[in-house]
Amino acid sequence: MFRNRWKEFLKESEMIRRLMREHRRSLGIGMLAIFVVDIADLYLPLVLRDAVDGAMSVAHSSQLLVLALTFVGVTLIQAAGRYVWRIYIFDAAVRSAHSLRSSLIRKFFRLPPAFFDRTPTGKLMSLATNDIEAVRMAIGSGSVTAVDALFYIFTVPVAMWSLSPKLTLLALIPFPIIPFYVFWAKRRIQIRFERVQADFSQLSAMAQEDLANIRTIKALGIERSQTAKWTHQSYGFLEKNLALSRIQSALGPTLDFIMSTSMVLLIYVGSQSVLKQAITVGTLVAFQRYIQKLIWPMSALAFSVSFYQRGVTSSKRLGEILALPELPESALKPVGPLGPRPCKGGIEFRSLSFSYPDPINGKPSLTLRNLTLKIEPGERVALMGPVGSGKSTLMMLIPGLYPVNRGQLFVDETDICDWPLQELRSHIGFVGQELFLFNETLQQTLDGTRDNPRATMLSNLVSSDPSEWDLQATVGERGSHLSGGQRQRIALARAISLSPAILLLDDAFSNVDTITEEAILGRLQKRAGRGTEIVAAHRLATLRDAHRVIVLEQGSVLQSGTHAHLMKDRSGLYRRFYEQQRLQEEIESAGPRV
Repeated sequence: MFRNRWKEFLKESEMIRRLMREHRRSLGIGMLAIFVVDIADLYLPLVLRDAVDGAMSVAHSSQLLVLALTFVGVTLIQAAGRYVWRIYIFDAAVRSAHSLRSSLIRKFFRLPPAFFDRTPTGKLMSLATNDIEAVRMAIGSGSVTAVDALFYIFTVPVAMWSLSPKLTLLALIPFPIIPFYVFWAKRRIQIRFERVQADFSQLSAMAQEDLANIRTIKALGIERSQTAKWTHQSYGFLEKNLALSRIQSALGPTLDFIMSTSMVLLIYVGSQSVLKQAITVGTLVAFQRYIQKLIWPMSALAFSVSFYQRGVTSSKRLGEILALPELPESALKPVGPLGPRPCKGGIEFRSLSFSYPDPINGKPSLTLRNLTLKIEPGERVALMGPVGSGKSTLMMLIPGLYPVNRGQLFVDETDICDWPLQELRSHIGFVGQELFLFNETLQQTLDGTRDNPRATMLSNLVSSDPSEWDLQATVGERGSHLSGGQRQRIALARAISLSPAILLLDDAFSNVDTITEEAILGRLQKRAGRGTEIVAAHRLATLRDAHRVIVLEQGSVLQSGTHAHLMKDRSGLYRRFYEQQRLQEEIESAGPRV
């Protein structure tokens, strides 16, 4: 049984022990300082014993002065030692948290996008904050209290035995009860803390979702229902925290009560020993101080168990994420010192099929079916089709956001599986349906400097009036200071800032009017270093100006050709769609009749 418990301990504490090994120098110095403090603390009751006995025997004042100065000197040594261990041990704990947080963030960036599709953001936020903090506390405060408690548990009884073996045996009577109670409490703390962490993750997810969509909540007038959800979830979190607090709060006082029985025995038996002159008053006082020092390790042990269980629970959650398979090493290979290899922009799909995992029942949902398509370098291709036809999926596969089987997708006649992703993506500009702008200035967003004409060139590209853009203005969180059309134009400018060989525009003009869309497309056509362009389109201007239009339906190529060629097929999906769009634009341009 002991062997199984030991194996369980080694397994569950592996992450914490690894972090402690990484910072063993600081922890070693800190632990040495704790031993100095504790040894000095053990010596103080002996000084107090001699002082009391000396005072009662009318000792010479110089002897009492020496004892007083000794007491002060030992106290100063303790103060210095406490300062040292706080500096070194808490330094190791903070650095361990930093190391773990850096590893977690690196892991996030190395995980495939499919992981984030199925994992709530709130859970990841909880891991990066609450769980790392629990591990930090286990390494810092948890290790200090554990070492301190164990030192006193093994040394105080020895000091007590040297004073009075009889009183020592009486004081240790309650000890056998303690391990059973601590083990019982340990398991319940772990179970309840796991529940607390799970609820905290859900609360974090709700907070992230509601704050990210606060405008939608206000526009729909659902503040009351969202508040009710928050209240319900928060109340559940409160109940689980109270359940955890009840057992944590009871742990220390229960141990104090068990150990206080030793004090009762000491007062009764020790007083009689003094009256019988079996021991001196100073010895009884020193013994009483040792009993108090033995009560502290029991409370410290309780705190240590709590810190340890919280740290272990959190380390398990963190370990599950850190153990997930990453993108292939070749995919993470950075661009070399000579820059990325040249890219012409040729793209070819060869009988490609792709499925997203179904988040409900786990079964794959086929999105692209045996798709074969070749796009020449420098060609502008417009993708059209009904919702769910696979346009967005097709474009997300090109920069390797989702993995495909070898032999199905090629860029410049090189299998995408052989392209290092960082190098491949350096040649691709992407504007998706979900726009995200970082909370920085326009100049930083466009990767320009005050003296660099690139930012002005980009503003010219997406606007007929360059003075419209204040490059030092902050765009706000998620671009909240900009209109929808401005966000799309800035995202487009950001995508082409490095003159990509492949430009992917997934419904990138939905928030601009038709005239602006035509103007932007015209500027893109004339820009220097123009490469391959793939545009998911719903408007006539994009379809007419494309070299080729690809009509998708249910993940397969239904039609392919130029605008003029596809218009000849009167029963084709493209012509029906085009005529519907033209009629809609005519109605919109006519305006309301008075």
